[in-house]
Amino acid sequence: MRQLVLFTCTAISTLALVNCGSRQKTIESKLASIDAQPRAEKQYAALLDELDSKCQEDKQAIADLTVRAVELVKQADKEANHLQMLQALQVASHSADSSKPVKCAELYAAIVISIQTQ
Repeated sequence: MRQLVLFTCTAISTLALVNCGSRQKTIESKLASIDAQPRAEKQYAALLDELDSKCQEDKQAIADLTVRAVELVKQADKEANHLQMLQALQVASHSADSSKPVKCAELYAAIVISIQTQ
């Protein structure tokens, strides 16, 4: 439970994506750049768009949560990148009630804990 609280609180203030360089980049291009997958930018964009329509959080917050989720998974000596985490969140969001927005921070917390305990 403590990890869930830390995850949620830290994710909101974490993002190094806010000012990556002097020119403005899209959220998806920043994530793709961090993962060294610039050709996959459209995949990041599609996932973020879909999650933006499902999550209570906006696109920027979803990206922030994604960055923090990857950091936490890597701290547990597990491999992960931002695209994989977005895909995991997409799958988890499919099982949620589609009639109302989902708390994606909570889904990410469950995903991270699941990966860390494998």
